[in-house]
Amino acid sequence: MLPGDDYDILTSGYKFLRRLENKLRLVHDIGQRTVSRPGYLAKLARHLGYPDRPRRAEQVFLDEYQQVTLGIREVFDRHLAPGIDEQNT
Repeated sequence: MLPGDDYDILTSGYKFLRRLENKLRLVHDIGQRTVSRPGYLAKLARHLGYPDRPRRAEQVFLDEYQQVTLGIREVFDRHLAPGIDEQNT
């Protein structure tokens, strides 16, 4: 029912977020608040396989996280946002 590009965005976004959730819960057994502690984000990014060069691992991770979540939000807004039926009629 979704165009191929939207399906790909949602599928890859789901996989990215599940991998992140699994790493946070299973390996680190922490809550979301812990991620904001100084130094933890860098440690998490390295555990997820982000290299420290040429940019810091935590910045590469955050950039990808923002890109993934923005893509998911855009697909949601196109297909499922409240009021979408009113806009199309």
